[in-house]
Amino acid sequence: MTPKERDELYKRSHFSGRTIQEYMLQSAPCQQVVVVGNSRLQHEIQERLKEIEPKLDLIARGEHVEEAVMEELRTTYEIAQTWE
Repeated sequence: MTPKERDELYKRSHFSGRTIQEYMLQSAPCQQVVVVGNSRLQHEIQERLKEIEPKLDLIARGEHVEEAVMEELRTTYEIAQTWE
């Protein structure tokens, strides 16, 4: 983080009335994170997707799937979209 970026963070935190930690936690889900992948991470994601794959059939048939599975799929999709 550059000094200019740090100053901007402090300013935004101050104007929000939150601590820096609270401000970052609140704003983090709204920001796109660019993933710099490596082969280990890619392998882990592929293995997890193999475990989730049968649940995709349930989704395709319109059956109920746990919210945790849907959230994991969303997260994995977002990571894949930003992969460098």
